[in-house]
Parts: sequence; structure tokens; C-alpha cells
Amino acid sequence: KLSAISASVLAGSMILLGRPFIHAWMGPSYDDAYLTLIPIAIGTYCASIHAPSFQLLQAMARHRYYSYFGLVEGILIIGVGIWTTEAFGLIGIGYSIGGILGVSRFLLMPVMVSKITDISWRKIYAAGSRVTLLTILVHGLMWLSLVQIEIENQLFIAMPTVAMLYVVGLPALLYLSLTAMERQLVAGIIRQFLRKEASSS
Repeated sequence: KLSAISASVLAGSMILLGRPFIHAWMGPSYDDAYLTLIPIAIGTYCASIHAPSFQLLQAMARHRYYSYFGLVEGILIIGVGIWTTEAFGLIGIGYSIGGILGVSRFLLMPVMVSKITDISWRKIYAAGSRVTLLTILVHGLMWLSLVQIEIENQLFIAMPTVAMLYVVGLPALLYLSLTAMERQLVAGIIRQFLRKEASSS
């Protein structure tokens, strides 16, 4: 869940700040680049949400599964990416990367982990889907806030605004995604980290 929440901040920031960044860097005539960025951001989220699964495979010395999975995924991204780029242009590569990562990491990875471990694929899907739906809700509200105040295309105003929105949105996402026991565990880890920082300083 924490991996998914961290991934949501990364992907959400790409989507929220992508358009103003492109406008500031290349100009508003390059809006098509933003349409390419959106599926790549979603693919990045799907790839990052199951990062602990890859670490689990490595810890269990199942490097063969890890290698085969990554090899097939890489071949598909290159092959499909070349075809979609020729067929649809720049947007095609974005949707091919996002689509392949979405299928391989979000849909297939839990099944593979379930077969290797005793973890039920249903539990993995349930945890990932819950955080994903909450991520869509929280970031959707943040995006609407940027649109309502009409600064979604102004990078240096949008950046601090998004940071302030995360001050509210991230704790809300954590609270809604984690159980009471998980929240206590996270709070304990944060307190322990702060104590170490205070003692070292």
C-alpha cells in the first residue's frame, strides 16, 4: 500500500504538472506531448505499485522469474512501441508503454507472485485496486482545484499550489488507504525516524 501511495504521488505530480511544464518549456503548441505523458505516468504508477513484488522475488532467490518477466516486458515495449509510433506518431509510444506496463505490472504481476508465494492474488488485487481508486479520487479533486483557479497552465504558480494540495491530499490518501493497525505502524516508523534525526543533530 505504501508503495502504491508513493507511486501515486510520482504519477500524480507528472499529470498535474505535466501540462504547465510543457507549456513553460516548449510552448502551448506542444499540447500533444501532454497526451503522451498521461499514459506514461499511468504506466509508471502501475510499474511502481508492485516494486515490492520484484524485491520479494529477489529475496526468495527467484531471479529467473524476475529476469524472464523483465525480458518479455522489454521486448513487448520496444516492438509494440515501434509499431504504434509508425501508426499513430508520438502519442502511440505513450499509450503502448502505459498499456503494456498496466497489463504486465497491475494485472499479471499479482498472479505470478501468488503462484510463487502463499499470498492470495485476490488480496494483492484488492489492496492495489483500493489504493488506485482512492488515488483517482484524491488526484481528481486536486486537478479540479487547479482547473477551477485557472492556473493549470502556469508552472511556477501551479508547483507551490500542487505542493499545498498534497499537504491535504496525501494525509487523506494515507488515512483512507491504511487500516488502523497499519496507520499505527506507519506512525511508529515516523516517530522512530524523527527521534533518530533529533538525536543525530
